[in-house]
Amino acid sequence: MACRFKNRDGYIVDILVPNRGADKATAEPLPALGAAGQLMRYLDFLIYQPVEAVVLYGGGVLVNVPEPARYAIHKLIVSQVRSDAPKRAKDLWQASCLLAVLLRQDKHALMETFAEAMKRGPKWSQNVRRGLDSVDAGLREEFQTVLDGLGRKLGIEMSF
Repeated sequence: MACRFKNRDGYIVDILVPNRGADKATAEPLPALGAAGQLMRYLDFLIYQPVEAVVLYGGGVLVNVPEPARYAIHKLIVSQVRSDAPKRAKDLWQASCLLAVLLRQDKHALMETFAEAMKRGPKWSQNVRRGLDSVDAGLREEFQTVLDGLGRKLGIEMSF
């Protein structure tokens, strides 16, 4: 069964499903769609508690999208598990763009999401740390400064 579809205009849609168990090379059958889903690790984290957004088409179309802080942390994580260098670079660029905005506009949501990911286990925290180590040094320093300030307010030491 197909996990990827392409229309006449060249738009590609990949069907993804969360991979919560052991890694499998096979796709997950989705009979109701007449397709299969490509298993993707960490997807459950990304799609938890989506937010509503408007797609600018006609009068606007309401859609659910991942919460921006989750998207940023997810991109840090997946950048460290990809073997495809161009996709890894794209993941880090997207994470960096979102981190820069979130550090100024929604640092509390970012820090809550960061803390959640770090508590999910050693592989999770290792991938988040390595992802942060891969972004621009200035951005990494700004992230640590915000993290330190929040830690002082809460009376705990926080770092990556």
